Amino acid sequence: MLSMKVQDSPSNGPISPKEERVVATVGFGGAGLAGGLTINVTNDFAKAITGALLAMESDQVPDTADVNDVMGELANVIGGNCLAAFSDQGYTCTLSLPCVTRGIALHTETVRGAKRECVAFQHGQDRFYIGLDLKVA
Repeated sequence: MLSMKVQDSPSNGPISPKEERVVATVGFGGAGLAGGLTINVTNDFAKAITGALLAMESDQVPDTADVNDVMGELANVIGGNCLAAFSDQGYTCTLSLPCVTRGIALHTETVRGAKRECVAFQHGQDRFYIGLDLKVA
């Protein structure tokens, strides 16, 4: 499947405002808890992830639809793992359909007033971020 080694990034610095980004998001909600998970990567790294999953070179990935599908599914899988952890803590939530946004200098907010935790990861020279927004009611 997707065998890409990642590690914590030594820097949790700002995202370059000049790079095209792909942000995949899933929301979740239930009694007492709401939030969302975001994966924020460069367009080139999103193509590399898609190529790895589809057993293709990233320059052979045909179009943005495949990249969007893969990034949405990746957010869905990680979001589902979060829901399992929430369930262990007594929160029952449902997961939304994934949404993929593309652009430059993007700022996303899944739930107004939620506390955001964002962690930077590294794969080779590619730095990417996974963010989790949580709001406990």
